[in-house]
Amino acid sequence: MNKIEIKGYFKNDDTNTIINYDCHGEKNSNNISFKSENDILTIDIKKDEIIFKRENDDIVMIYNLILGKTTTNNSYKLKKENMEFNFEITTTRIIIEENKLNIEFELVNIDKNCKYQLNINYKVV
Repeated sequence: MNKIEIKGYFKNDDTNTIINYDCHGEKNSNNISFKSENDILTIDIKKDEIIFKRENDDIVMIYNLILGKTTTNNSYKLKKENMEFNFEITTTRIIIEENKLNIEFELVNIDKNCKYQLNINYKVV
């Protein structure tokens, strides 16, 4: 497990909401995990898919991302209300480079489609 320095963001393109990340985390061959000011994030990189989990005091979000495919096993849980929603995602872009991860995806089965971007840059410290 390598200690890493993270800089990046998670952005909702429709509301122009951005959560910036500037923190430390850990990386092994297939997994990046870190805790920012409010969120705990885990990114599991597999051969054909990426599983992205974001958790804080209010929510647990799990995204199953496969480039060019619509996936259905995605969930959004409101902790305080004990409510869980399932939704579909279409992933339009996945770029995995050394020290960089960029993903664009869209929630497609809700009243209004929501586009998201996850951009993570990291370096071993």
